[in-house]
Order: sequence, then structure tokens, then C-alpha cells
Amino acid sequence: MSKTLVFVRHAHRDTEDPSRDNGLSEKGLHQVENLVHYFKSWVDREHPDAKVKIHASPKKRCIQTITPVALALDSKVEIDPRLIEVSPMESESQVRARILSFLEDWKSRSSELTLACSHGDLIPMSVQMLTGARIGIKKAGVVQIEGVAGEFFLTALIQKV
Repeated sequence: MSKTLVFVRHAHRDTEDPSRDNGLSEKGLHQVENLVHYFKSWVDREHPDAKVKIHASPKKRCIQTITPVALALDSKVEIDPRLIEVSPMESESQVRARILSFLEDWKSRSSELTLACSHGDLIPMSVQMLTGARIGIKKAGVVQIEGVAGEFFLTALIQKV
């Protein structure tokens, strides 16, 4: 059985007070509209019968980015603390352990399609751990990974939808 994991980097955040867990800026809200249109069309075309699982970092900007997508896909957002951005208090091995935990859970699930909204530091690490590919990802960017017979491939990197 093939599986698809799609990482979405949160949209542009409100940077008025960077020390707060700010939501999205006006630019970010526009990016979310584009993500909704992209995912609605893509899922209808590529995965019309899939039950979509959606996860998000607990940060407000991630929840605000992916919730409209979830609504458009008739799904719910599950908050997953393993998807939170890297903390300066964490060691690299701690970060890798929580990424691995998320990826192992994804691999063992029966869901055909999973979307995960996270951050610009965690997504590249996750992609490299799963596929070996090294990437960078812009805000509101999308990374698609296909898993077939225990092998995982980076199949799309979209920097602007």
C-alpha cells in the first residue's frame, strides 16, 4: 500500500512581537487561501476517496495555516507537539527522537494521506531523515513524500502554491 505524507510550512506570521506565539499576518492569510485552493483541487484529483489525517504543531501560526485546509477537506486538525519548532533547549538527539517518533507513527498508520503543518527548521530535518534529500522550504511551502513498499521518496517540493 502506498502512503503520502505532505509537510506544509506555516504561512507568514505576524511579526509585530516576535516573542509571542503570534498568528498569521495579512500576507499569511492570503497564503492560506492559496493553500486551501491547492489542496482541495489536489486531493479531489489525486486522492478523491482518501480519508485525510491532518496534524499541526501547537503554535498558533501552524493551527491557523492548516485549519482552513482541514475544513475544506472535511477533516479535523490533531495538534501534535512533536511537530513544534526546534527549541534552543533541545539537543539534536532530542529533536531527532521526536521527529523519528512522528515518522514511525505515520509509517504504521493505515491512512493513505497525511498532512502535517510544521516549521522551517523541523521540516527539512524530517525530509532528510525519511528520504535522504536536503531541502529548504519557504513559508506556506509544500513537501510531498511518497512511501511505497517501505521506501520513501521526495516527489514534490512546491515553494509557492
